[in-house]
Amino acid sequence: MLRPMEGGGVYDRHNEYQMRGGLLHADLVATAASGIVPDERRGSVVLVDYGCAQGRVSNPLIRSAIERLRRAYPGVPVQVYHNDLLTNDWASLFERLRSED
Repeated sequence: MLRPMEGGGVYDRHNEYQMRGGLLHADLVATAASGIVPDERRGSVVLVDYGCAQGRVSNPLIRSAIERLRRAYPGVPVQVYHNDLLTNDWASLFERLRSED
């Protein structure tokens, strides 16, 4: 049986190892984002964050990708889908998405 993730940002306060791993790959993510060529007929670019947890690790990477895409293709909307277990602390993720960090 799945137990819910502890809320209140607990995962984000205890994921230093994951954060270091994500930052090690920031250049790879930026390069990949720079290589995206949107299909103008489809109308948008879609990014998916699989295993988003509370967003501390992936949010800076996703924001970097969005910034690169908007600079290269200012008229093309970017959609982001966040995916995780139903028991994820979604409230903490959405709080992070509203913040500037």
